[in-house]
Amino acid sequence: GNGLQWQRALDAFEKCEESAKSRGAQVGEMPYSCLASAMGKSRQWERVLQVLHSYERTQDPLGVVMYNSVLWALARCGRVDEAERLLGEMLPHLHDDKLLHSFITPATNLRSSAPPSASSSASPPAPKSAPSEELDGIEAEEDESGASPQISSGAKLIPAPNVASWGGVIEACARANDWPRALRLFQEMVVLQPSTKATLPMAVRLLNLMLGNKQWGEAISVFDALLKQGVPMDRYKYTAAITACVRSKDSYLVNVKAHNLFRGMRNKNIVPGG
Repeated sequence: GNGLQWQRALDAFEKCEESAKSRGAQVGEMPYSCLASAMGKSRQWERVLQVLHSYERTQDPLGVVMYNSVLWALARCGRVDEAERLLGEMLPHLHDDKLLHSFITPATNLRSSAPPSASSSASPPAPKSAPSEELDGIEAEEDESGASPQISSGAKLIPAPNVASWGGVIEACARANDWPRALRLFQEMVVLQPSTKATLPMAVRLLNLMLGNKQWGEAISVFDALLKQGVPMDRYKYTAAITACVRSKDSYLVNVKAHNLFRGMRNKNIVPGG
């Protein structure tokens, strides 16, 4: 079960480490990535960060695969603030232009704000079942006040995010039912990294999550963001957006938006219905 998965992953990691040392080499990115994922599945969010810091101390260059594993692990643990803070640290390495900096605020840039508190009301507390001893070879990094470890150590140049990086943070928001935040991050992503091929699978998942949770307005906003970026739309996505308009029971969405979507659908020669 997931409760013991972190220990099995740690045992496997230590074997990889021993094997690498016997060959005069270092453990690569993938074992660290798998260990972080296992910690996330076991809801060991503080240990996820310990693994990240150990990775940053020993690896050069740093790879985005590891950071994505950490983001998704934090999502599994429901640590929305920590996930968004790590994404904020990765963003400055994406572009160096005014558009990017307009999205970065002290709230998302960890180096200009205090480390997240373990008692923060925005994220659940660490699981009581977490073992108290430190991971062998992976040191905890807490300050004297007892605050949680920072997301990135800041010691090396961390990688820029890709669409999967955003997906981890958006997934964390969805798990926390923070739909406005999920929508905001999605809208930022399609502006900063407008890759239609990579964006579409995540957008479809987000649409389904929002529709399944009756977040009609947010679902329509996701659809509109995709249209604006030129992402190809088929009958099923149009139908989902029109359904969201109707079920919202909002007069504008029912009487105006739904009709506009239907008209746009016909203008693109997309046949409605079965």
